[in-house]
Amino acid sequence: MRQLFLDKGLLLIKKVAEPELDDHLVLISVHYSCIDVQMDMARLSAAQPALMSNVPYKIKKVLSCISSCGIQTTKGLLKQKLQGDIQTLGYSCSGCVIATGKKVTQFRTGDLVACADVSCAHHADIVCVPEHLIVKIAPNQIKAASMTAIGASALQGVRRAQLSLGDIVAVFGLGLVGQLTAQLAKAAGCTVLVVDERAERIARAKELGADYGCLISQTTLQQEISLITQHVGVDVAFITGSSEKENVLLQPLAVDAARAQGKVVIIGQDSCTIQRHEIQKKDLAVLLSPYTPGRLTCAAQYSRYGSCVSWSEQRTMQEFVRLLELKKLSVESLITKEVLFDQVPETQEHLKDPLALCTVISYQPEQHKQAAAEHGAKVDAKCCDQKTLCRFIPAIKNKEQKIRVGIIGAGRFARLKLMPLLTDMQDVSLNAIIDADRSRALTLARVHGIDQVFSSVDDFFAKENDSVDAIIVASPYTLHADQVLKALQHGKAVFAKRPLITDAAQFERVKKVLDAQPQAPLCVGYTSSFSPFMQKIKKSIKDRYTPLMISYRMNSSIVPQEYWIHADFSVGRVVGHACMIIDLFCYLTDAKPVAVSVEALHAAKEDIFPTDNFSVQLSFDDGSVCSLVYTALGHQDLGKERMEVFFDGKSILMNNYRQLHGFGLPTLFNEVVAEPDKGHKAALQAFFDALRKPTFVAPVPFDRLKLVSELTLLIDRLVCSGGGTASFVPAKAESEKELYNVAHVAHGQEQEYRE
Repeated sequence: MRQLFLDKGLLLIKKVAEPELDDHLVLISVHYSCIDVQMDMARLSAAQPALMSNVPYKIKKVLSCISSCGIQTTKGLLKQKLQGDIQTLGYSCSGCVIATGKKVTQFRTGDLVACADVSCAHHADIVCVPEHLIVKIAPNQIKAASMTAIGASALQGVRRAQLSLGDIVAVFGLGLVGQLTAQLAKAAGCTVLVVDERAERIARAKELGADYGCLISQTTLQQEISLITQHVGVDVAFITGSSEKENVLLQPLAVDAARAQGKVVIIGQDSCTIQRHEIQKKDLAVLLSPYTPGRLTCAAQYSRYGSCVSWSEQRTMQEFVRLLELKKLSVESLITKEVLFDQVPETQEHLKDPLALCTVISYQPEQHKQAAAEHGAKVDAKCCDQKTLCRFIPAIKNKEQKIRVGIIGAGRFARLKLMPLLTDMQDVSLNAIIDADRSRALTLARVHGIDQVFSSVDDFFAKENDSVDAIIVASPYTLHADQVLKALQHGKAVFAKRPLITDAAQFERVKKVLDAQPQAPLCVGYTSSFSPFMQKIKKSIKDRYTPLMISYRMNSSIVPQEYWIHADFSVGRVVGHACMIIDLFCYLTDAKPVAVSVEALHAAKEDIFPTDNFSVQLSFDDGSVCSLVYTALGHQDLGKERMEVFFDGKSILMNNYRQLHGFGLPTLFNEVVAEPDKGHKAALQAFFDALRKPTFVAPVPFDRLKLVSELTLLIDRLVCSGGGTASFVPAKAESEKELYNVAHVAHGQEQEYRE
């Protein structure tokens, strides 16, 4: 399918894979999509920043990045910045439903709908949008409804103002949002005054119902507004500029125009630059209504007034569509140009026309007839593929050639750490990237010279792709297990970023595969054990006489409550981060854990989570005791990681992978480095070296993988339950419930397992 992108300030159409359908998503064949010319022009301008602007600040930022992240990561960031990001475009469209997810109840194939979502309602032949951001529309409104997201944003701003019959309203800025806001205010029974710098836009707004119009350039603007309002001022002033810069210019005008105890509503921005003394002088209520199509929220309010009750996004969209059907709004005259999708790049200059308001993109009708049938065929192929039994075949056929690698997931860690390392390896070729964010995937493909880009794992494996020997799994945590097994099933070697599993069901599935296939080409990125410092420590404690006492402190950064890692306990920091240190304990002691004790922090504040702040003590069968203190409450200047090791009358201190000191050890043991090395490159190299050998030997033994996975799940349960102690007997519990019930939670008092 085709999709429109913004690349270095130019509009380009690229062929991409069809978006993947999920249980709660709806697949839509697009008939029309809408471009808000004023807003998108601001985005085009922002996509061409001056390279030599603010040079001292940029140099300082680069040096700071080198100090904190290292040269390799900084090099990758600079390379990506210089190449420029490829950005997706579009947030509002209309079309026909061609497929629905299993749990979708409101829509069925053949429905005509409008949708709004900045993350997926793009300018493309086919889009995949969440059910709650879609509304049904009438056949005669399919073109007008393509601007539903923009209209819903204007409607949300009007609702935020809580207009009353007879109010005098001023709209500053007459782009598409401003024109719609003026019509909505008029429909609410208000007297509408419009203000803009262009007389043509004012004339158009008056044709659509506005009562008065004023030019910003008028020296007597405030006097004119005062006369219209009988020297009282407007009850509500709307600011609908297309950019933050324009809004900053309009805000003083709106404040001057508003009456005492009036309201100023800023549509399209999530910040206010109005000075506090100006607000207090007139006792104004300043309300924000961020212009984020598809994500309408009731934003903060700076005043003595209480906030209004927020509508859902879908209800707001439904109301806009209803107003269109009742002819309460006129949008046809706001469409200044209609173009075919293939001709969009040729009409880019039209976006620079100061009088243009809205451009509608039309998609060729013959593609709508075939889209449903093509999608059905893909679903059938996917179902057949899922029935295939696991099969492991040698991943590397020619030992002399480079190992061809594909990477699943292009998040921050993959972009800044894994991909720069892979491109620098002489015996590795990065050939494919799979990521749901197609613009990000295309950007990284250009930066790193990757030939193949896919939007889903199913699309990649559906083609029985022979251009890749090994897969790097760097997707969200909960997807790791399924993607690892799928890659192994298709005969690919797999390096998975930790963790391997996030719940007991995944553990059971992975364990069965590893038990049945002990030579499966799999490595999990528990990279700390591969770091030079840990290798040196391991060598020093190899011939010890006493058990180990290890204390490890992780001073992590605090994560906001709404962040994804707190949405589900199965992806919390115990499973996602602490598993690395648990593996390190098993590696250094070379023993099996026999007991675990957990304490979790409890606080009245809702933004302090037990899974961010806990301590764990592990006892091993050789007598060693290892403790981990994990917290998100500390200061970052202290450093993130610190480990102390005690044995044989000797001590070792490792500080943030930069400093290593031995007490009672030879002086040559001590080491200080400028750039921390946490073992990522060494782990990847060990994996690729193992693939080239006749028999694959996992760099991280499978027994240790299973042990760490099972132990991590138990610790996570104890942390979520507030703490407790447990005897640990690996591979004995047959289910998550049994695994949990072996723990005497709440400090010795057994607690019933909660489903």
